[in-house]
Amino acid sequence: MQRLSLNTSIIGLLAKEGKPLKLAEIHRKMRDYDVSKPTVYRHLQSLVDEGLVSSHEETYILAQRGDTGVLAADLARINELKPVLSEFQKGFKFTIYSSQTRPLNLESDNIKSDLKKLLSKYLSTVDSDLKGVMENGQPPEETLKKLIGLKIVLVASFDGTDFSTFTSKETEILLKKRKEVLNILAKSKGITMHELGEMLNLNIVQIRQIVDPILASGFAEMDESGKIMLQVELR
Repeated sequence: MQRLSLNTSIIGLLAKEGKPLKLAEIHRKMRDYDVSKPTVYRHLQSLVDEGLVSSHEETYILAQRGDTGVLAADLARINELKPVLSEFQKGFKFTIYSSQTRPLNLESDNIKSDLKKLLSKYLSTVDSDLKGVMENGQPPEETLKKLIGLKIVLVASFDGTDFSTFTSKETEILLKKRKEVLNILAKSKGITMHELGEMLNLNIVQIRQIVDPILASGFAEMDESGKIMLQVELR
C-alpha cells in the first residue's frame, strides 16, 4: 500500500505504543521510510510545537487531540495490511484487510453476507428509506443522492494492550478527570503518572492528556524522579 506521511505515521506509532518513546526507538520503527534520525527529530519537534506530541526527558508520547491519534493509529494499522477480500454490491465496495495473506477458514460467502447485513443496518440510520437496500430494489433517487461520496470503514485490531485516548466527544469526562487529578495532587506530596493511572484506572496516554495541560499551565511541576506536585493552593 502507499506509504502514509511521516507525521501521520509518527502519530499513529505513538498512539499504538501508548508509552513514552525515545528518538532512537521512533527512528528504528520508521525504518520502512528510509529517513535519517535528524529528519524524524524535526518532524517530532513540529508535532510538539503543534501540541500533538508531548516531550519529557528526551522521550515523546501522544499528547492531546484524541481524534487525531485514533485516526492516525487506524491509518497506520491499515497501511500495514493487505486486501484479502473484495466485493461490489449496488455501488458499494466491501474490502477486508488482514496481516495474513489469506485468513484461515475464511468463508467468503458468509463474510460477504454478514457485511451486507451490517451495512444495511448502518444505512437505515442514514435514511429510513435505505432499510433493506442491499437486498431489495432501488430506493428513491433523492435517497440515493445522500449516498454519493459516503465512505464507511471498520477497523478491527488487537495488540494485547489498552491505549485508548479521550476524544473530542469526551470533553466533559476529560474535565471531570482533570478535577479529580487536581484534588489528588492537593492531598499528596508528589505522585507519578503511573500511580495516577492506577488510582483512576486510566492508561498512560489518557493520564498524559489530563496532566500535560496542568503542567503547562504552571499549576503543577514534575521533578526529576517523575513525581508531580501542585504549585498552587486549591480553594
